[in-house]
Amino acid sequence: MPEAGGINIEVAQQLNEGRGHRGPEHSRIHEVLEVVEAIVLALVACATAWSGYQAARWDSQQSELYGRSSRLRVEAEAFSVRSNQERQYNASNVNEWLKAEVHGETSLAELFERRFLPEFRPAFEAWKKTDPLHNPNAPAGADADAGVSRQQCRGVYQIGP
Repeated sequence: MPEAGGINIEVAQQLNEGRGHRGPEHSRIHEVLEVVEAIVLALVACATAWSGYQAARWDSQQSELYGRSSRLRVEAEAFSVRSNQERQYNASNVNEWLKAEVHGETSLAELFERRFLPEFRPAFEAWKKTDPLHNPNAPAGADADAGVSRQQCRGVYQIGP
């Protein structure tokens, strides 16, 4: 009884003997094809390694940019909340000022005028000049954003161009 691996060796030998009967030009072509195959496989290996390197490089850059954008989004949300709080504060002061003016309580109206935020005061003063208590064509309220240029905002909020 032949050994367990013996049959495989015999088959391989028979296949090799069959190749030996072919001409020399066949083995030369075969050798050239093997070299070309090796070169193609080497190029594929290099391309795969380069692809992995680039993916890792861009992945780290993407993570960095994602972290930066998340931080900026949180800061923007904080500025938005703060802005809404200031707008609500000024609107409340305008309402209380109007009540005091209507009831003739001058000292109370002056108190509310002093409590306006500095950024809102110019808009309020401009609105007050329209005589909102007696002029039906006066705007409904002071607009803090009216007449504010982008240059002024850039100085206050440090925004880009």
